[in-house]
Amino acid sequence: STPGVYRVEYVPIKIGTHSIAITVGGRSIPSSPFNCEVLNLPSVLVTDVGPTKIDAECSFILNVAEAGHVDLTVAVRTFDQEVKHNLRDMSRGQYQVMYYPQLATSNKVDIRYNGLSVTESPIVMNIETPVSDKEPTVTGLGLYKARVGKNTSFIIETLGVTEQQAFNIFVTGPGDVVPPNEVIVVKCHKQKDNNLLVEFKPRTTGPHRIEVLQEQVSGSPYVCQVYNPVAVYDCKKCSRRCRDNEALTRHLKIHNEDFKQCPFCRQNFPCIYDMITHKKDCFFVCNLCDKRFKRIGKFNRHKRMHIIESKRWSLT
Repeated sequence: STPGVYRVEYVPIKIGTHSIAITVGGRSIPSSPFNCEVLNLPSVLVTDVGPTKIDAECSFILNVAEAGHVDLTVAVRTFDQEVKHNLRDMSRGQYQVMYYPQLATSNKVDIRYNGLSVTESPIVMNIETPVSDKEPTVTGLGLYKARVGKNTSFIIETLGVTEQQAFNIFVTGPGDVVPPNEVIVVKCHKQKDNNLLVEFKPRTTGPHRIEVLQEQVSGSPYVCQVYNPVAVYDCKKCSRRCRDNEALTRHLKIHNEDFKQCPFCRQNFPCIYDMITHKKDCFFVCNLCDKRFKRIGKFNRHKRMHIIESKRWSLT
């Protein structure tokens, strides 16, 4: 539709590196030939998913033999926290992902191939607490995360212990607020299956300590992070805003001596989030024709075109 602009379409039938050569008048244009990596993301397979339990090594296999050969990245997260994991090359396009969950919650596994999410990503792994026939267990989101001023809960699987008084449950607030280490009121409700539903309402933000005491309860004490969705915590080094102090602490780790550089204009930023915001509006504008360019290389070639044209006019 635009004079002098052509759109080229092609359908690759094989994975791998494809070379694209472009010539005009028998001469190659700058940067030609171009390399294009052809992938087949639907062929990435997740197999051999092992047991998923806290405080144990969990694993699964990624088979990328039919997907092409590019960068593979895996991230495992829960509650916006990184879960420790390792990626082991087993050769012939197979990788073993090993991760070590510490919380009995859902872990999201994000698999990216050359920066693109594979078909099944993110994969949700439901982490379980090891169950014993002789040991009561405690499960539920309320053990790890809650909103300030809202009721939250968790379940005690009693395994036949019918007396509520057999369990001593204590919830205390953070020590760096007023009042420090506040004791939170706890309510217990017996369920039809004889398990206990435990409810409490935190009144301040920060880490709350949850203790479930009985003869044998593994995992206790637990730490529940209470946040306020209305309050925000501003980073003093950049424009990033976090919803709680813990998230701000994690964010501050990215501020190190290495500056984040814009790939277009090469400007340095102390924070990657500022760089990303800047990159969306980063253009090089020609002062002669008002054309805009993302890449400084294309911008410089365009300026040279104006210089060549001006020399031609001067010769005539």
